Amino acid sequence: MNLSKIALLQVATTAEEDISFRINRVLQDLETALQTQVKLAILPELWASGAFRVSETKQLAKEITDAALPQIKELAKKYKTWIHAGSFLEDTAAGIFNTSYLFDDRGEQVAKYRKIHLFGFDQGEAVELLAGQEVVVIPTPIGITGLVTCYDLRFPELFRLMVQKGANSFLITSGWPEKRLSHWNALLKARAIENQSYVIACNGVGDQLAGNSQVIDPWGETIFQAGNKPEIIYSEINLQKANEVREALPVLADRVL
Repeated sequence: MNLSKIALLQVATTAEEDISFRINRVLQDLETALQTQVKLAILPELWASGAFRVSETKQLAKEITDAALPQIKELAKKYKTWIHAGSFLEDTAAGIFNTSYLFDDRGEQVAKYRKIHLFGFDQGEAVELLAGQEVVVIPTPIGITGLVTCYDLRFPELFRLMVQKGANSFLITSGWPEKRLSHWNALLKARAIENQSYVIACNGVGDQLAGNSQVIDPWGETIFQAGNKPEIIYSEINLQKANEVREALPVLADRVL
């Protein structure tokens, strides 16, 4: 069996905590996880600035990114581990995006994904940010992997596009709220089952976030589900599992639309 060990860092974000202190705290936790020889680690959405604080922190976008990403890059290189850095507010000449970054085991940025579906219904990030346009799929230590951010989870057509591009696993960085935890649980399992793919979903805690980070296999079985406290989750991914499930129950071959 070909296994790949991963780590999900379910870290806490609170409005009262100094951002620079939070970055240092989380990077220490990340280094702790990397010392266990994981092949890939992932952080939540907007963990440094706060998932629900876009309007308050967007003027600090470059400062926060510059404080965190170079250190994450160095940790990836030092420990020869892939790191999904979670997402950050990316300040560009066109405007601000909610952007996640993926570094390989040499510390090179190999992908970035700008969140396509912006939450808020004419407020919040829906009006504060620009939507991304590119579907991102890339080979990683957990297979051919699609990158997803939080609210994207509600749009199955995005996941199907990633499968059409070869994806057999999804990395989901998220700031999902506690009041919609039941939706989180149902949608994660649905995306795994309907696409016969691994779902690795890292959510934050604090500031009304739900936690409950999860690893779900291509059969839809939950390998691990966290609670709602800060913790580091370790799991193993069977790199052959998606192919085994797709061969045993070839529903993807029966697609008509």
